[in-house]
Amino acid sequence: MDAGEYFLSVLGKNPVHHTCFKIILTGKSSYENTNRYIIMEDTNRRIEVEYYFNFNDFFMLETNTLQRCYLISLIHKVLNIYYINNNLNGSDLKIAYQKIIDSGCNFEWNFKNKYFKVDNYNYITLTYNSDYKKYKIYEILYDNKKNEKNRRCIFMDYIPLFKIEQVVMNEDGTFSYKFKGPNKIFKSSVDQIINGHNINDYVDTSKYFK
Repeated sequence: MDAGEYFLSVLGKNPVHHTCFKIILTGKSSYENTNRYIIMEDTNRRIEVEYYFNFNDFFMLETNTLQRCYLISLIHKVLNIYYINNNLNGSDLKIAYQKIIDSGCNFEWNFKNKYFKVDNYNYITLTYNSDYKKYKIYEILYDNKKNEKNRRCIFMDYIPLFKIEQVVMNEDGTFSYKFKGPNKIFKSSVDQIINGHNINDYVDTSKYFK
């Protein structure tokens, strides 16, 4: 589980100072009912944490929303322990956690947290949407009052594999964007957001490197 993405998006910055957390869930009974965790690796701003997880309790939860909130609470607890042990100010962490809970644990954020103007009537965003089962990227169309008109899913995977690196508005009214890593340039338009194909299954990302 990549913990950092959940909280990074809510605040528009990384509350753990650009440190990437990887939480390894363990069912070891020696960790049950304790606040113990083990730092597996703490180099190059990457920390792997082993933490007790009650898998039986989790799978007994009846809805996806309850399961998401359960995981969010676990991530918050681990990060909070890290903050306390390293004498860090946890105010940003508390704000992020509460915003996620208030949203019903729906997790969505925009590339660079901004709208891109296409013409006098339309704006677009490239939006990340993530939970513990799916990671999606959408092209979203808004009117000139920033009301959502339509959205198109352009990417789906199990993990946050790629991030948008650049968006360019073209003179012909289209827009282009690229991911970090793959060299492929993607091109779209208002018409494609409304009428184009929606991704409804996981993507074979190998084609992005061709």
